[in-house]
Amino acid sequence: MIKGKIKKGIKGIGLILALYFLYFLVFGVVIFNFIPPKDVDFYSIDGFFAEEPIQDFALLLEEGYQSGARKLSLIHNAQSTIDFSTYTFLGGDYTKIFIASLFQAADRGVKVRIIADGLFYNILNQSKVISYGFMAHPNIEFKVYEPFNFLKPWVINNRLHDKILIVDNKYAVIGGRNIGDKYVDLGPREKFALDREVLLINKDEGEIKGSVIQQFNQYFNLLWESEFAIRPRRILTARRESKGREKISLLLNFAEDKKEVYPEFFSQDLSWLEEGIPTNRVTLIHNPLSRFNKTPVIWQVLTGLMEWADDEIFVQSPYIIPTRKMRDYLDVEKVKAEITILTNSLASTPNLPAFSGYMAYRREIVDYAAKVYEYHGVGSIHGKTYTFDNRISVIGSFNLDPRSAFLSTETMVVIDSEEFTIYLKEEIENLLEQSLLVAPNYQYFNPQKARDVPIGKKVIINILRVLTYPFRHML
Repeated sequence: MIKGKIKKGIKGIGLILALYFLYFLVFGVVIFNFIPPKDVDFYSIDGFFAEEPIQDFALLLEEGYQSGARKLSLIHNAQSTIDFSTYTFLGGDYTKIFIASLFQAADRGVKVRIIADGLFYNILNQSKVISYGFMAHPNIEFKVYEPFNFLKPWVINNRLHDKILIVDNKYAVIGGRNIGDKYVDLGPREKFALDREVLLINKDEGEIKGSVIQQFNQYFNLLWESEFAIRPRRILTARRESKGREKISLLLNFAEDKKEVYPEFFSQDLSWLEEGIPTNRVTLIHNPLSRFNKTPVIWQVLTGLMEWADDEIFVQSPYIIPTRKMRDYLDVEKVKAEITILTNSLASTPNLPAFSGYMAYRREIVDYAAKVYEYHGVGSIHGKTYTFDNRISVIGSFNLDPRSAFLSTETMVVIDSEEFTIYLKEEIENLLEQSLLVAPNYQYFNPQKARDVPIGKKVIINILRVLTYPFRHML
């Protein structure tokens, strides 16, 4: 009798899980095929250009360790405000030092606002304890963006993908780097994520009108006040506050112990800011803040610039998945410039589901673009960059895939500066030298230089190409 009840209970649980899986599949995946984006205004291409320099200077943050150090130096020197958004915090030394530095700034009286993606922040080890420390500090405000709700599976696709740091109405950093060791060249070299950021500097002391920093402030406030950005619902009890303060104390002690190991992470020198390059105009662009399918505002800007360019277009993205839905926004007959594409190879990519999407379109991409390079150096590329002729550079969080186009929050800056664009293209050459050009027969011109691909990885990719076909609009 007891065994019979147990069997019935197991069957009942199995039925509930099966029904929930069906519910999740319909409302978390399938429904996105049928809900069209809402119409919203998007940017005029003409507004990205100017003929005279403005107060904004641009400084490329290319090398990972240096980029991590320079962001920390801005935090160490902050005097009034720090606004920070990120997709995820990964574990490691840099994450601990970064969080400790934010607390040290708050202890100095700096007002700190932090917003992290609600899905990936919540699944991190110790994140709840750290959030108690955030909540307990009088100078820190903390929010999460769209935490997962089991009753609303559609929210799982409304992700915060921005990576932005704004300091003192003077500086803004934007790019593709999350917070973690592999983004600042710490840990195993084969795990490095080669990324790219740009620091925008407002050199007009005390005046942000006309500066892109003003646009960053407006966007961050929009994000902060969004219905999807919520304060943690956990009540800060005395016990939780004590645990939070204890955790932060451990982080501060950890940072103190690492000063001799990573001295650059604790430098307060800002003389490197003079390396900034003049710009004629810098414009922050972003996707709408909404659930379900978004109007692909950033993708519309990029396709407009593709049609504008006369000579050459460069595209770097770790994932290239040009679905039919994305191609509907591009009039290929109007694109007259030659296109060069840089993405990961099967050997380098760490994201097999996304790469399976690329493999589905690889032949079409090679046939269409003038040159397609696949990265074969150490680690993998994670930067998202687009250049048009020798004038316009676009850097930020946007991958060339349907998830970035239609689902996630994304931000990019459009930089009108011939000097900056030429410098950026010189840095890109370093990556191209570590990449292989794909031949018209879809093989490599220099196959002997290709990294070996484990047979297991090849098998998994072929399986994923089939399994992810119904979900390609979400890769």
